[in-house]
Amino acid sequence: MAQLTLLDPAVSYHGLIFDVLAAGSSARLVENYWAAGPSGYGREAPRAGVRNTRVDGPTPYFGVLSPVHSNHFHVVEWYIATVADPRSPGGFNQSLRILSDN
Repeated sequence: MAQLTLLDPAVSYHGLIFDVLAAGSSARLVENYWAAGPSGYGREAPRAGVRNTRVDGPTPYFGVLSPVHSNHFHVVEWYIATVADPRSPGGFNQSLRILSDN
């Protein structure tokens, strides 16, 4: 597989994703987009071959009470927005397919 993109995976699953399933061993590029704070689920994955990108959300604490304002969902919305806007400097536009086409 050329690329595996993870959108704010829960930090409690990092051991399963990276150690047990060895996600990085089967993909040329592993991207980990994550949000900090209580309304984000993940954090940086300090593993070899993993490109970590922190995506800050607009409401870092309110998402604990309302998933509509969750930084976790903001990571997903941000990534989808990068698909829609080819001028966006990150996210989907950094994928291997896009980079190899240029």
